[in-house]
Amino acid sequence: MTEYRLETMKVLSAFFSVLVSISGLSLIGLGIYALAATHVTFSGQTWVSVFMIVMGAAVFLVSFLGCYGTMFEKRGVLLAYALPLLLLVLIQLVLALYAVVHQVTVQVGLDVAWQNAYDRHPKLLRDIQDEYGCCGFKTVHDRAIPKTSPNACVESPVFGYNRPCFEVLQRGYQTELRVLVISEFVLIICQALALLCVTVMYKQLTRREEEVVAEERRPLLHPPDQPEEGTPVVRA
Repeated sequence: MTEYRLETMKVLSAFFSVLVSISGLSLIGLGIYALAATHVTFSGQTWVSVFMIVMGAAVFLVSFLGCYGTMFEKRGVLLAYALPLLLLVLIQLVLALYAVVHQVTVQVGLDVAWQNAYDRHPKLLRDIQDEYGCCGFKTVHDRAIPKTSPNACVESPVFGYNRPCFEVLQRGYQTELRVLVISEFVLIICQALALLCVTVMYKQLTRREEEVVAEERRPLLHPPDQPEEGTPVVRA
């Protein structure tokens, strides 16, 4: 029964270790996707995307320890796999919770980013206005490009848009963030299941080793009955 359970956990651990590898690659892909998204880049939260890429690479590399330790039933390797994976799962959980909380403060972040671009990078705002068909930030006259007059963007033959950019940027940013958060939680669940399987397999390997050692010590602790003194020994 013990061997059957061990083989079952071995298969499950190997399966989830492969999933952990895939989750690492997925994190890298999500980070690259977020870096390419205009809403995320403009908001100034590119460090989150870079952090996801780094975390994805770390998860992918750690997953190889899980595959090796599972296939060859190495307890030390499984332990070296489980501890870093637990740390990575906790870090990803904190990052996902931060992203959820950050959704509430997106308005402030976008306002600061728009002001910074208005003062230093007006070409960026011009590209955003042209890409999303909008003028200004909260109103069509709010820090719009060109700067020549408050109505310049609305009356421009190049732009001439009649809606502000804030709602478009906010909606796009929250959509991108929602996709990232949901994907991150799915990956965290996969990694947590892999961690659970490896922990159970580690305990089963420990129990099997203890049983083997106990079996080897049994003849030493309980030697076979010796003939009493004076009892003749019958020889063949």
